[in-house]
Amino acid sequence: MSIPNDDFGKSPDEYSPQPSGAPGQGPEEFDPNADYSSSEIQVASAQSVGTMPTEDDLLAAKQALIKQLGGSEVIASAQSAAGTPEVSGLENIKAVGVGMRETGGAYTGELVVKVYVQTKAPQSRISASTVIPSEIDGIPTDVEAIGEIRPLGYTGRYPRPVPCGVSCGHVNITAGTIGCLVILNNNRLCILSNNHVLANENAANLRDPIVQPGRYDQGAYPNDLIGVLERFEPISFTSPNLVDAAVAWTSRGQVSSRHVTYQMSPTPLASAISLSVMKNGRTTQSTQGVITAHRVDNVVVGYSGGRATFNDQIIVRGIGSAPFSQSGDSGSIVVSSGSKQPVGLLFAGSSTHTIINPIATVMRTLGIRQLVAG
Repeated sequence: MSIPNDDFGKSPDEYSPQPSGAPGQGPEEFDPNADYSSSEIQVASAQSVGTMPTEDDLLAAKQALIKQLGGSEVIASAQSAAGTPEVSGLENIKAVGVGMRETGGAYTGELVVKVYVQTKAPQSRISASTVIPSEIDGIPTDVEAIGEIRPLGYTGRYPRPVPCGVSCGHVNITAGTIGCLVILNNNRLCILSNNHVLANENAANLRDPIVQPGRYDQGAYPNDLIGVLERFEPISFTSPNLVDAAVAWTSRGQVSSRHVTYQMSPTPLASAISLSVMKNGRTTQSTQGVITAHRVDNVVVGYSGGRATFNDQIIVRGIGSAPFSQSGDSGSIVVSSGSKQPVGLLFAGSSTHTIINPIATVMRTLGIRQLVAG
């Protein structure tokens, strides 16, 4: 889709980023000695309780269980199977990761290998080959119902510049959420959100218009234009994914770095089990939650274009009875409740669980040089 010859249509050489600091200054320069890859971000470890297994032990046990179930490819391919009311098999398994044991709706703090299923079933109805053992290589396991996982992507028009955390989207989708502002390695100021929010599940073209609010919320091109699609990581429906992420080129005249209810730190933070987190999102607005599992593989998400599998994901549960997210919150940045450091990019969930991409993976995949504080 073509756009007017305005600021968004300039060539890279013509573009001059809006200031992110004092007047007359360009975006703050990224520290060339810093490395925001996941190996450089310190992972806060859970408190030791008795003989709590190490992270390496847990990850090794997780991989052993996946192998015992037939391997990641077999689990992923089983998602197209319908299953029967009488027998529950691999199609019922929606993710495998490392997290806290759930008992009676509460988390005990015990670290285990987590198996997330769409619905729990009595052992008599479970295929013998997919019965989850009580432990794997000496590490306890826990089965938790997660329901059907879907991308979260569906409230008004804000005065420009709009804050992060509100409705936006590609002109052909319903609506999602503006995550935060970032600076790419080409020095462009961009909105960070999901592929299915900004790139219409791979169907968009670069430079397609992005509007605020999203089309579902009565946003329309050209009056509500806030940017154009700059980059996206394609979603694969045949091999595992790591992120559902995209960026749209914008300016500070269109989007502010501030969030609706908090000020974000620009320093990424790796996930840690039991870490308290929060987010601003288009539908549920400001919510609090806790990370209950991470390093979660074989997360099966049902898109309009088919089912896609994601590895190395983070799972968040809301605090209390309210959900952490709902449809329309896709693209929200999830930050630590205390320091407001970004932990991940929200993209999918069920009625009870929220799935987020690790922020370091998102940055590395999209070539994000810097997150913009605000």
